[in-house]
Amino acid sequence: MHPALFYRTEQEYTRQTVAFLREGLTNGEPMAVAAPAPTWS
Repeated sequence: MHPALFYRTEQEYTRQTVAFLREGLTNGEPMAVAAPAPTWS
């Protein structure tokens, strides 16, 4: 189980999401990402 993702910028969101997905792929784990519509300002 992974904790909730907290982020302040689009770059931080992307970096942390990619790290999560890479870790799951490396470990052969199923993954899911639910992302809201872009709201960057």
